[in-house]
Amino acid sequence: MISTLAIICVAIGGALGGIVRWLLKKYPGGYLGTFIANMAACALLGWASTKPTSSFLFVTLGTGIAGALSTWSTLAAELGQLWQHRKYPHLAVHLLASVMGGMGLMLVGIHLS
Repeated sequence: MISTLAIICVAIGGALGGIVRWLLKKYPGGYLGTFIANMAACALLGWASTKPTSSFLFVTLGTGIAGALSTWSTLAAELGQLWQHRKYPHLAVHLLASVMGGMGLMLVGIHLS
């Protein structure tokens, strides 16, 4: 059963993650803003994943903040634009850096926990 406190934790975390994501969209913006947001979310989720999933810390950080901060749909749209404009080397770098960086930073987050 989901508690009211868990819902509040997700809402607060989501609001904080959304604000940070919005700031990264403004500065530095573009591909770099998307990349930083996703890398931060992966590291945070890695750290939070070592906590019990029923804990309010996991719910706030892992579900709320990391969930709102990550923007994989924006990454997909950016990759689609690069594909349409035939910028294949840039597409490959952006995709590989995002996937490999995300996996690496998730491991760093786990290790730092």
